Amino acid sequence: MRVFVSGGRGFVGGAVVRALAARGDRVVALVRDPAGATALRELGVDVRQGDLARTPAIVDALRGCDAAIHLAGSYRIGITAAERPAMLDANVGAVHRVLDAVATAGVGRIIHVSTVNVFGNTRGRIVDERFR
Repeated sequence: MRVFVSGGRGFVGGAVVRALAARGDRVVALVRDPAGATALRELGVDVRQGDLARTPAIVDALRGCDAAIHLAGSYRIGITAAERPAMLDANVGAVHRVLDAVATAGVGRIIHVSTVNVFGNTRGRIVDERFR
C-alpha cells in the first residue's frame, strides 16, 4: 500500500511512519524542510517538499496513494492572542485543505488524528467531546 503521511517528522508521526515502513508499506511524507528529513529517507520514505498551507502541494504528494494519514498540527500551550490565527490555520485550515486534496487526488481512505489541545485550557478538568 502507498500511504501519504502528514506530520511524519513529529513524535507520533514518526512512530506511524516507522510502523508503516516495517510492515512494507510505501510512505510519502510532505515536509517543509527536506534537509531535516534524513531519518525518513533512511526508512525509504518518499520525501516531498511542501507544506499544508498549499493544497496543490498536498494533491501532488497524494497522487498515486491508496490512503492518507493526517497527523500534522500545532500544539503549544500559552500562545498569545496574536498567535491564535496561525494555530487555527495549522489545526483547522490544514484539515480542510488535506480533505480537499484527498478528494481531488481520488484517495479512498483517510485517517485524521487530532490532539487533546483542541479543548484549550480545561483548568485541570477531565473533559470529553461534549466540552465547550
